[in-house]
Amino acid sequence: MVALALSPSATAPKDRRAYQAQDSQQTLAEGLAEYYAANGGRVVVPASLPPESRALFRSHDICHVIFGLDTTLADEGMADVRTLLSCDVGWGRYGELLRSVPRRLASRVRH
Repeated sequence: MVALALSPSATAPKDRRAYQAQDSQQTLAEGLAEYYAANGGRVVVPASLPPESRALFRSHDICHVIFGLDTTLADEGMADVRTLLSCDVGWGRYGELLRSVPRRLASRVRH
């Protein structure tokens, strides 16, 4: 059996959000709301995506909240891998979904 250990990037404490706290008391819905609010303009709310992409990107965003990940390249990579291991989309279909979403939406990380 293979285990995937996630370690959030070293975001400066002042830049960390409540959903990223080790013992966050937020509900998942509250954490997602904070994640979307904190990343407006960088992260697209799944409800605005095509129907075939919504569930995948919602799962991806949930990984950000559950594991306390931000939108750095390293954390996006961790969220992508964890999403692929947690759902039945598969690598090929994941690539198709990324190509089907307009470039401005697929490029979820801007620095």
